[in-house]
Amino acid sequence: MRQIVVLGGGGFSMEPRNPRLDDYILRLAKKHRPKVCFVPTASGDSFKYIKRFERAFAARSETSHLALFRRKITDLKALLLA
Repeated sequence: MRQIVVLGGGGFSMEPRNPRLDDYILRLAKKHRPKVCFVPTASGDSFKYIKRFERAFAARSETSHLALFRRKITDLKALLLA
């Protein structure tokens, strides 16, 4: 069974020196390297924001991002369920 956890803000973007919220969310997946997809809509798909996400999560999860303002992905369902 797939487990999908959605987080709407906070964590790495609001408190980069305090990873407790991000750590908690990752633990909910109960996997060594959970998959995390970042949807940076609040920043208009800012490249800097995506890089900050990558720095915060890449060492402990499989990361991807879904750019909606400059979207190149056509099959959103496939991306999010992968």
